[in-house]
Amino acid sequence: MKKLLIAGLLALAGACRAAPDLSTDIDAITRELAEISGFRQLKKISFQRITRAEVGRMLEERVREHIKPEELRAEELALKKFGFVPPDFDLKKMTLDLLSEQAAAFYDFRKKTLYLVETGSELAERSALVHELAHALADQHFNLEKFIERAKQDDDRSLARLAVMEGQATWLMSEYLAHRTGQSLQDSPALVHMMARMTESGAAQFPVFERSPLYMRESLLFPYSKGMLFQHAVFQKLGKAAFTEVFRRPPESSQQILHPEKYLAGVKPLACAPPTLAARRNYRTLAEGSIGELDHSILLRQYATAEDAEAVAPAWRGGNYQLLEEKGGARVALSYCVQWETPQMAERFFTLYRRVLEGKWKRFEAASAQDSRLAGQGDDGHFVVRREGAGVTSLEGIDAPESAVAALHWEYPGGVLNRRFATLMLSLGISLPLLTGAEVPRPAPEFVIKLPNGQQLLLSSFRGKVVALEFLLTTCPGCKTCSSIMNKLYHELGPRGFQPLGVAFNPMAGLFVADYVRELKLDFPVGVAEREPVLNFLQHSPLERMLVPQIVFIDRNGVIRAQYSADHDFFKDEEKNMRAQVEALLKEPAGRKNPARARKPASSKAPPAVQ
Repeated sequence: MKKLLIAGLLALAGACRAAPDLSTDIDAITRELAEISGFRQLKKISFQRITRAEVGRMLEERVREHIKPEELRAEELALKKFGFVPPDFDLKKMTLDLLSEQAAAFYDFRKKTLYLVETGSELAERSALVHELAHALADQHFNLEKFIERAKQDDDRSLARLAVMEGQATWLMSEYLAHRTGQSLQDSPALVHMMARMTESGAAQFPVFERSPLYMRESLLFPYSKGMLFQHAVFQKLGKAAFTEVFRRPPESSQQILHPEKYLAGVKPLACAPPTLAARRNYRTLAEGSIGELDHSILLRQYATAEDAEAVAPAWRGGNYQLLEEKGGARVALSYCVQWETPQMAERFFTLYRRVLEGKWKRFEAASAQDSRLAGQGDDGHFVVRREGAGVTSLEGIDAPESAVAALHWEYPGGVLNRRFATLMLSLGISLPLLTGAEVPRPAPEFVIKLPNGQQLLLSSFRGKVVALEFLLTTCPGCKTCSSIMNKLYHELGPRGFQPLGVAFNPMAGLFVADYVRELKLDFPVGVAEREPVLNFLQHSPLERMLVPQIVFIDRNGVIRAQYSADHDFFKDEEKNMRAQVEALLKEPAGRKNPARARKPASSKAPPAVQ
């Protein structure tokens, strides 16, 4: 289904303040992006700052200019009829809140201007700037507004084009940042996948995102994370020509994004005909479009299991729907069809779709259940689901079962009133906060420390104590100083509930940890962990250098209350500051109400990665 609202809002206009501090870097960044992508800069790129409040106003303006109330109503109804969102869901409010919260930058295709949202984090701003400059370069060669507009009558194809646009910009941003540390995505598949995961974890730090429906979260992240993996797969096959190829021969579906080998092989989706109504003349078409592999994957994860989604959704071959409104507005029916690779997979989906119906409705009454036909009543009327060969059709919300007839002679013309709201919002070229400073406070995730004797310590086992967790290198003098101070405070404050822990993550650290502990006469546990879980715990980008030690303070309730890198002023008077931090947390009783989530990074400095 098309994400038109989210897509179109990514191309705004408005009066903003000029930002001189990063503008001097634009030419240098653009030159390097041009060298990586092969897109020569044709025009100078305008650049302005904007506040987050201004983002919200500009998104509202965009909706007023480009989305009719009837289109917004149709899109919201389609999501509700499929069961992607609850009956009381407000699509406009949720989308505007979501993008206002998430946007780190965006590029206005019409004004050819790049807008950078003030975040207070140099790392976040620079990564967003690079991402949007990648959009600006691509726009000078392929006119991104027209690129998205050409697929507006096919929901799933529109989403695939958004993934091209955002995935390429995310890949180029990541490659540019990787160069800063002497790395490259070209020869590091692990780094590519880490960056794709960071796209998802970066967005998940925000409250509106966390409480939004699965469909909204997946629709927002898909063009960035899966689009990046798609771009990398095509790059591995075609080299630098891949950056041009994905615009000249864009993918046809979300399936081709998820499975780049199908794009390279030219496997295209099939059209299928949704069932029609016996009294079709009494209904008008409110909306119509395509429903792709991604949509079916979300639907099955939401109402069945992740295992079912992984097994069934990749066998998708095509899907279309219509939203039909009875004249007078008394009833809205959903007409839907999907084609699968084999009759066996269609049979499995037919069985699973019953669970979808049972899950999305409060009332589910099956009047007739056969191997290839299911009929009954739900919240909004009668339904009929049929399986024939490799296809499954469903007609829902009708006044009586006999109202449904097979659409054997009806040709699907393609969507006209597609869900314009989501695509409109997404096509603005928004940068998500992919690379941000660590969020403080935040709940401490589980972390495993492997001790030299093979024992594993779980961070959660120290709940109820104040924990200072030091991430270190066994060869680092500053780390040894930090460990020694922690040991001193442990002797003084341990009886009151203070617990220091050490984690070494340099290569082959397990061979040296025992000597590190003996040398410093440490009395608290020091173990080892791999670099990737350390980066994930610290919310630290793998593309940025990291100074050590890194120290994290966790309160009795398991909430990270402070996090400091070696370049922070905290370490200028380390013992005094550490003592003050620990004593302040010890004074707080266990079970106190956790502090409100903060949106401010732990440090506005970009910490320099362990080599």
